[in-house]
Amino acid sequence: MITIYKLFEEDALDQNNNKKGYENWVYQKWEEETIEFEDSFRILDRLRLLESKLAQVIKNRKQRLGNFEDKVFFGIWTADDMIIKWEKQKLEKAVGFSGMIVAYFFKMMELNFTVIERGSEIGGTWYWNSYPGIGCDVPSHLYSFSFYLKSNWTHFFSYGGEIHKLWEITKLKDGKTTEESYNILISCAGGLHRPNWGGFKGVEKYKGLKVHTTRWPQDLDLTGKRVGIIGSGASSIQILPSIVRQFKIEKLVHFQRNAAFVLPRNQFAYSNRAKSILAVFPFGILYRWSQYLIREIRFIFLWRFWKLGVNKWIRGLHATGIRKHIKDKRVAEAMVPDYVMGCKRILISDEFYSALNKPCYNLDNSGIVELSEKGIVTKDAEHELDVIIFATGFDLSSNFNFLVEHNPNLEMLKPDAEKKTFWGVFYPKVPNLVGLLGPMTGLGHNSIIFMIECQLQAIINVIKLLFEERKDCFVVTDKAVDEWNEEWVERIESSIWARSNCVSWYQQGDPNNRAWGLWPGSTTEYWWRTRNISKKNFKFFN
Repeated sequence: MITIYKLFEEDALDQNNNKKGYENWVYQKWEEETIEFEDSFRILDRLRLLESKLAQVIKNRKQRLGNFEDKVFFGIWTADDMIIKWEKQKLEKAVGFSGMIVAYFFKMMELNFTVIERGSEIGGTWYWNSYPGIGCDVPSHLYSFSFYLKSNWTHFFSYGGEIHKLWEITKLKDGKTTEESYNILISCAGGLHRPNWGGFKGVEKYKGLKVHTTRWPQDLDLTGKRVGIIGSGASSIQILPSIVRQFKIEKLVHFQRNAAFVLPRNQFAYSNRAKSILAVFPFGILYRWSQYLIREIRFIFLWRFWKLGVNKWIRGLHATGIRKHIKDKRVAEAMVPDYVMGCKRILISDEFYSALNKPCYNLDNSGIVELSEKGIVTKDAEHELDVIIFATGFDLSSNFNFLVEHNPNLEMLKPDAEKKTFWGVFYPKVPNLVGLLGPMTGLGHNSIIFMIECQLQAIINVIKLLFEERKDCFVVTDKAVDEWNEEWVERIESSIWARSNCVSWYQQGDPNNRAWGLWPGSTTEYWWRTRNISKKNFKFFN
């Protein structure tokens, strides 16, 4: 069940109901299904991210607030409409990785809070995406919280079901309608949950079954069906081999606009002995960091200095491998990308190219003209289909509509607007609003969870400064935002993701066709920038 909210602003009041001079975020909730989170947070002794001084500062602030002690101070939302509020002593709903890490540290800070989430279960993108073959392209031990390591992953690259089962919950019902105020709002809305249907002409005409990979029906049987699959990105290369292996499909038509770089996944299962060794300190941590360093070094040669010979050499090996594995020469040549490797997302699979040799497989890369009542019309043919699978990715640019519609100062987050942030975390001209996985923080080479932890460290550092200054509001300065955005534009235009190299989904919704979702450097650089906060980059006021 989806929770629906209306978010707007109102003047904040002090204990005597006098205006305090700044605005509070307010949301109204009409309907929800609440789930109670079973407490599984494990606080490791070696965790030093939060100093004891911070906990004492928070306690002092609660005492200073007097009657406001039980009022809301923090608000967090994920998947567009999720709120965490400091109020009760239980976590009613948990979420994806971003919401989970904030909840973890709020618990460490001894804040009482409630979580309300859009979906009926936790898991973030791993809840919304459950299509056959879904998996992660980051090694399991690296795609984990640094403070909640898991030694018994079953495979080198985890499948979606295993990631989704990281947390267990008990579902409850709660139909209350409430209205709450927040002093600080933390966005934890990830980008991989809103379906992008591709914008094809005539979609409403088609009378067969339309399925998007983010809304996969678990009882779907494709046996004996004529199936069309649109797309050549990560969802497509995972789902295509899975459905041809799982079902006896009569005919599968693959509609491809551009070929992708699909490199070997080299998947393997961990033995019980390996799991036991990785559970012993420090082997698991060393193994995790080795995977991190491999990807940072790879970034240097494939992304940072992409004009060197390494990138071109691997492209040649990739093309040779395609021609070797795919029997149909026409299909093989259509699968060789014609752009710089790394400009678009590099994909991994051990099964995709071999699946293209199945008798049921057909490729049409002439371009989709429209959808008809019976199927899909392309420049070369008209295909009658029983099911059309839209592996067309996600709508990134509308993720912030939930807030933009109610705050004119968030113009930079509107679809087709030029995105401006400070490190992808802090937004100009909007006090007390921060976010995780915002613009300019996406990756193409390493674990996004590392970035999430760095971003939370930056947020906590600003909150520390806020308490030390004994103020109620903070906002990043226009100068800091402008300086960073000028640097970002210069670096992205000279990087492998430059507009001149390719057109990619990273550019979706940007008026200048820049890859607004991406961080232009290494994750090590991001950690270095966010580990400390300069007070001069922020304004603190009441």
